[in-house]
Amino acid sequence: MSSSTEMTMLRPSLAQALDLLGKWVICRVSWGDGVEECDSAPAQVVGVVVPAPGTRVEPQLLMSSGQGVETSGYEFELYLDSIRFLRVIEPLELTGETRSKAVLVRDRFAAFGGVDLQLPERKDKTRAACFDDH
Repeated sequence: MSSSTEMTMLRPSLAQALDLLGKWVICRVSWGDGVEECDSAPAQVVGVVVPAPGTRVEPQLLMSSGQGVETSGYEFELYLDSIRFLRVIEPLELTGETRSKAVLVRDRFAAFGGVDLQLPERKDKTRAACFDDH
């Protein structure tokens, strides 16, 4: 399976993680505490958690194998500091039972030339979330 899209990274940085969006990868992961390293299943990077300054959020890759049905848009996350190395692979061809319902719906609408949905008009002006205890 050698191709120009294959690539290997040791301990990817946050900048490298952002470049992985949309790519399929296999990660060698170490959870520490004497737990043996293991390889993840092939999965697509569908998001990257970028921590805001001053927060305790850790940088993460949001992954989807295309097999699960998750309303959040991803199946699992991997903390960047737990990834020992990763390999970018060719995209998997998902068919039949292995395809998520979201992909099946998207493909069905695409077969009809897509659908232009009207979004509801926003009545309230957007604002930042408030997490006060009041």
